[in-house]
Amino acid sequence: MEKEVRRQKKIHLALAVAEGESIAEWARHNGVSERTAFYWAKDPKVRREVEACRRRALNQAIGRLTGMTTKAVDGITHLAQEAESESVQLRAWRAVLADQMAVAKFSDLEQRMLEIEEQLDERDKVTR
Repeated sequence: MEKEVRRQKKIHLALAVAEGESIAEWARHNGVSERTAFYWAKDPKVRREVEACRRRALNQAIGRLTGMTTKAVDGITHLAQEAESESVQLRAWRAVLADQMAVAKFSDLEQRMLEIEEQLDERDKVTR
């Protein structure tokens, strides 16, 4: 029973650290000595849980942004085509071009990385 309580507290600590709460503050609010909390925070399992929590939060944020991408593009293109102010149109058109170039660069880099990873995988298969 004691082991399970400690495990749950470590998970709770990992969540708190992932969200940016200080370890000392977490320890005070959870009846754990500060020294023990800092010791737990160094545990590789706790560190992995912190990173996993942060990855999940980041993935959720990216998912939400991805869902808004089409709306953003629609809004920018609408401004570029329909805005009464030529300066607003110009900024919108520049935004479209700049974003397209950034996406193209990223896409190109991603493709190159995939090719490199494939080459490394092939090389590793040969050396085994």
